[in-house]
Amino acid sequence: MNHDDIVMIECADDISGRPSFHEKLIFEEGVRGFDKILGVYRFKDTWIRCGISDCRENHLHGYLISTTDGLETVIGKDCGKKIFSVEFVEQMKIVDAFHSRRRKIETVKKLKNELTYVLVAVENLQRSNIDLSELKDQFKGAVPPGTLSLLQERARKGNTAIMQTVRMTKSEWAAHREVNRSTERQRHSRGFKEISIGELRGLDYLLGNSEIIIITSLLNPLRDLAKLKDHEMDDLDNSRISTWAKLANELPQRIKTAQTFINDGYKFFTESNLLELKKLDIDMGPLRFLIQNLPKTAA
Repeated sequence: MNHDDIVMIECADDISGRPSFHEKLIFEEGVRGFDKILGVYRFKDTWIRCGISDCRENHLHGYLISTTDGLETVIGKDCGKKIFSVEFVEQMKIVDAFHSRRRKIETVKKLKNELTYVLVAVENLQRSNIDLSELKDQFKGAVPPGTLSLLQERARKGNTAIMQTVRMTKSEWAAHREVNRSTERQRHSRGFKEISIGELRGLDYLLGNSEIIIITSLLNPLRDLAKLKDHEMDDLDNSRISTWAKLANELPQRIKTAQTFINDGYKFFTESNLLELKKLDIDMGPLRFLIQNLPKTAA
């Protein structure tokens, strides 16, 4: 089977518009049989009825085939295996592999056409990451031992509020006693409550691994792709094509993840946010130099 002969099917009209196409055919030994698979269709929401007269089931995925008497129709995988057996299955494997590779190459070529803009965005993220990493190193050196671990634990638990325990007012305590049973001793004491006195922003930045998120998973593969010539892409092995196609499909979410990571960093390294740490009884003396010298983008 020659790959150049495989038909690319993008929509139902690419099937029904073919001169030799018939929606329904009867296959009878000695009269009409299977010739070859011409192409494969993979639709998300367009159903195509099987061309085998005894089936006529709707399929989203199937194959355009030719017959021994020069006609064409469509058939699902199960019918093809059942009616045409080994010959159909062998051709199906070849066509499926070619179709998958061609789709992946198209995906990678589309990414390569947009690569100039993508690389600018990712490189900007990388520059921000370098700046934030320097701030993080300064922060780690300025705070008492265990502070970073404390903040990371808060991030893991989503505990961003800074709480303080205070006595209830007389009216609050009276209302509390109305709805809660109290011992004689508790009736003559006053209860306590927790109130929020602050909020820490951007804590998730302290959990991130910037090398994995930005450099390894984004920047290096994209730079490698930028070096590739267009005419070289068709000759790449399946492993490299699959790797870049996977990257192309995941790229929007990966960039979003990296951007969220950077945004959290800039939220954390602001003067107002770092001053909130005083409410956790953290010694602010060593942090003063860092706070006073925050870059404008983090101020």
